[in-house]
Order: sequence, then C-alpha cells, then structure tokens
Amino acid sequence: MPNSGSFTLHSLIDFFTFIIGFTIPIAAGICLLIFLWGLALMILDTGNAEKMKEGRNKMLWGILSLFVVLSLGGIIAILQSTLEGNY
Repeated sequence: MPNSGSFTLHSLIDFFTFIIGFTIPIAAGICLLIFLWGLALMILDTGNAEKMKEGRNKMLWGILSLFVVLSLGGIIAILQSTLEGNY
C-alpha cells in the first residue's frame, strides 16, 4: 500500500498494482464458481431440458469470463514486468 503522506506517480502505480493484484484472484474465483454452479445445474436436473440449458449457459459464461479475467491478469503482468522500474 502506498504511503499516504506523499502523492507521486510511483505511489499511484503501486496503489493500482495492489488493487489489481487483489481483485484478479477474487474475480477468477467468482468465475469458477459460476462455472461450477452451471455444472451442478446440469448434473442435478438431467430430466429438465430448460434447467440443463440454463446450466449450459452458466457454464459457458463462467468459462468465458474466466478466460477474460485470466487474460487481463496476464496482460497486466506483462506490462508490469516490461515497465518495471521505468516509471
């Protein structure tokens, strides 16, 4: 966490790095839970076509959102390692 006594570009970048580093794993966990929720819907309601479709949609959106979150985390990590020490 940046020092609250001074406000510099370095402290702002450190603050955003801290926030992003904290939220990416939480967002990935939520996406994984959505995927698993859809999987559970499909397994538990095999006789109900509407519930299976709902479960399939949740699985699809869960896996797509997980891909987006992890991709953003990777892009941010690449940018951080490229710009490390240059700000």
